[in-house]
Amino acid sequence: TTTLTGEPTGSLQFAPDGTAYQTTYTYDSTTGYTFHVTAISSTGTTTTLTGEPTGSLQFAPDGSVFSSVSSGSHTWLVVIRRADTATT
Repeated sequence: TTTLTGEPTGSLQFAPDGTAYQTTYTYDSTTGYTFHVTAISSTGTTTTLTGEPTGSLQFAPDGSVFSSVSSGSHTWLVVIRRADTATT
């Protein structure tokens, strides 16, 4: 069992290697919303995003996982997991 940080947003997504990813969010009245991506696997790693996801996760042919996020007037690409590393 993998414990998710916060409330789920969007659908559960599966990478080509079978790892499932769920985006969640938490809210704090001081800092606002914080978004997280959890890899639902034997390690259950969670990556905290700086900003709000602007679309679904993207899976590269090599197994890397990416998300685009925005905060204010900026949008950038975040690496959730690189294919050549266990976690990011």
